[in-house]
Amino acid sequence: MSTMPADPRWVLQPLTDAGLAGDQVSDLVFRLAFGTVVDPGRLDPAHLGSLVDDQPVHVRRAWLEVLDRMTTGSAG
Repeated sequence: MSTMPADPRWVLQPLTDAGLAGDQVSDLVFRLAFGTVVDPGRLDPAHLGSLVDDQPVHVRRAWLEVLDRMTTGSAG
């Protein structure tokens, strides 16, 4: 059973908490969506994490939390 909050913004909250601006968050989500539509093989967890390889460790951790929230619908 999902424990997803009513406000869908909670999914991306870890990224904003990590200091990313709205346009940076949008860019990451767009890259995720576009990449997986163009090449479904990009759903591999190793690739999904690589989208933030150039980011500081706290942003990489936040991204992993966002991916977890997207896939499980769980608030942690």
